[in-house]
Amino acid sequence: MRAPILAAITVLLAACSGSDAEGWKSFPGVVVPGGGGSPGHGGSGGSGGSVGQCNVQFNTSSCQSCMTGHCTSQCVDCQNNSDCNAILNCLMGCSGASATCQTNCVNAHPAGEYMIAAYLNTVSGCMGTQCPASCGIDTNSCGLTFQAQACNECVAANCVATCRSCVGSVDCMRLVNCLSDCNGDTSCRQSCWDANPAGQQPLNDFAGNTGCVGTKCASACQ
Repeated sequence: MRAPILAAITVLLAACSGSDAEGWKSFPGVVVPGGGGSPGHGGSGGSGGSVGQCNVQFNTSSCQSCMTGHCTSQCVDCQNNSDCNAILNCLMGCSGASATCQTNCVNAHPAGEYMIAAYLNTVSGCMGTQCPASCGIDTNSCGLTFQAQACNECVAANCVATCRSCVGSVDCMRLVNCLSDCNGDTSCRQSCWDANPAGQQPLNDFAGNTGCVGTKCASACQ
């Protein structure tokens, strides 16, 4: 049952160079105040503070206004949770849009991952659903990049919706990242698959042999 699915997914992941982008972490530039980051994007992390006040500041007025108007409750919930707030504080130390740094932040506090995603995931979080245009999020982008340009082009043309569904799912991206670290080891891949049941369907819909990549981009992404 799972072997063909895993085989197809493994081919895709072998070509994937952006599998650390877990939606909220692909947001272009969570920056230290006065630090790096793309102009018009990003924000500084919060550090707790008032129970009902969001202390996260974004470095464009449009993003700040939208996030304040629509996502304050998610921000406050995150700040009032020790793990989620630790991720916010960690993100303050990341330079520009460093995916590695951002990944390390969330990996150090996995219990806060669902809550930070509810706030900052660029697909399914409050930022992605309420403020994509204001915060410079490209809703026509998959959120993952691949080493083969032909694969990028095919996914962009055919599989953005299923890709974004995976990127918007914490469970799907946990599975993607786990599989990406297996380096071809079959038992490792099976362990990843079994450990992340909630991520199986969205990943199969995107990358499985009966999913979008398997049916529309198999040759481009091999």
